[in-house]
Amino acid sequence: FLAATAWAIAVTAASLALGPQQVLTWPSLPFELASVFISLQLVFRTQTSYERLSEARTLFGDLTGKVNSIGRLAISHLPKAVSNKFTHLIVAAAWCSMAALRGASNGRARDFLLLKLSEIFCASDGQSIFGHCSGDEVGHGPLNAVLLELSCLLGDVGKDGTAPEWVLGRMQELLDDISVTFGRCDRLRTTPIPLSFGHHGHRCLVGFLLGLPFVLFQVCGAATPFFCSALAFMALGIDESGAQIEQPFCILPLLPLCNAVQAEVEAMQKMLNERQPNWLQNLRARHLVARQMQTLLRRLALKVEPHLTSKFEVLHPLEHCLASALCSWLSAQ
Repeated sequence: FLAATAWAIAVTAASLALGPQQVLTWPSLPFELASVFISLQLVFRTQTSYERLSEARTLFGDLTGKVNSIGRLAISHLPKAVSNKFTHLIVAAAWCSMAALRGASNGRARDFLLLKLSEIFCASDGQSIFGHCSGDEVGHGPLNAVLLELSCLLGDVGKDGTAPEWVLGRMQELLDDISVTFGRCDRLRTTPIPLSFGHHGHRCLVGFLLGLPFVLFQVCGAATPFFCSALAFMALGIDESGAQIEQPFCILPLLPLCNAVQAEVEAMQKMLNERQPNWLQNLRARHLVARQMQTLLRRLALKVEPHLTSKFEVLHPLEHCLASALCSWLSAQ
C-alpha cells in the first residue's frame, strides 16, 4: 500500500514537472479490460478461502458437539470410576485435535499439548499419550492413542455388563464419528490453495496498481495519488483477507472452543454428583443386579440346551419370564 502510494506521488510529480506537452499518460482501455479479470480473480480467491473457513468451523463445531454428547452419555450411564477416566480422555481428545490441526512445526503445539495433558492426567498417563507425537509436530498419534483407549474402556464395560448395550453402541458410533470428522479437518489443513494461484493474482494486481497513475493523471491531475492510494488500500486489503483465511485452523478460535468443551463436561459431572438422589443410585444398583442375573440365566440356558429334547426356543421364553419376575421383585424392594 505504501509503495503504491509513493509510486503514484512520484508519477504525479514527474507529470506535473514535464508539463502538459510531455505528460506521462497511457490509454485507459487496457486497464478497463484488466480490471474485470483482476476483480474476478480477487472475488474467486476470497470466496474459496471463506468457504474453507466456513467448512472448518462447521467441522470443528461438529467435533466438539460429539465430544459433549459422548461425555454426557459416559457421565450418566457408566460407573463412576469408569466415567471419570472416560471424561478425562474425551476432553484430552479435544485438546489433541486442536494441537494437531494447528500444525505448528516449531514445538509450540507440542509444549501446549503437554501442558494440557499434565493438567488432565497424572504425569505418567500424560507422557504416554504425548509420546505418540511425530517429531516437532503433534500429528495424529496422540488423538489415535486417546481414541484407542476409549474404545478399550467401552469394550471392558461391555464385557462386565455394567452399562446398557444401546449406550455402548451409541458411544462407539460417536467415537467413530469423531475420528472421521477429524480426518475431514486434517484434509482441509493439508490441502491448501495452490501457491501459484495466489501468487499470480498478486502479481497481476501489483502490475495494475503500478500502471494506474499513468491512466488517472489525465483525469484526476494532482489528486491522482489520493485516488491511487484508496484503490490500492481496497484491492490489497481484499487480497490480504483471502490470503489470511486460506489456512482456517490458524485463525479459528480453537482454544476457547476446547475450553468450553472441558468446562461443559466438568459442569455436567458436577451437576450429576450434586443432584443425584439416593433412589436413583439404588435403581441403578438394582438394574445392574438384574442385568447380571439375566446374563447368568442365559449362560445356564446354553448349558442345559444339549440335555433337552426340544430346541432352545422352548427355554428362551422361560428365561425371559424369570428375568422379568426378578426385575419386578427388585423394583418392589
